[in-house]
Amino acid sequence: MRAGDVLGVDFGIPKGSEAAFTRAAVVLTATEILEQQPLTLHVVPITSNTARRMRSELPLGAGYPDRSSVAQVHLLTAIPVEAVTDDTYDPVSATELAQIRELIADLLDIP
Repeated sequence: MRAGDVLGVDFGIPKGSEAAFTRAAVVLTATEILEQQPLTLHVVPITSNTARRMRSELPLGAGYPDRSSVAQVHLLTAIPVEAVTDDTYDPVSATELAQIRELIADLLDIP
């Protein structure tokens, strides 16, 4: 597993506006950390609901799993590794991963 991989994640029952159920998500945890086999991962869920056009959502070049999608950067979350399903998709591009990380910095007001 590497940063930028897109995996299926079981987010469970929805609470408020959190991501829910099983859906694709982009792994953001640094590859160097992943090599140490942590028990939690940082991910950003992906949705096919592209109508909102929120500033904190990044359109993705490939469809996940099979249609136009956006990374919901404002929903960055930590998940237990047990929440990862067997579903795997093509990773996001290096450019998209960098854009997601830039959006996170903007959301958290990190210079």
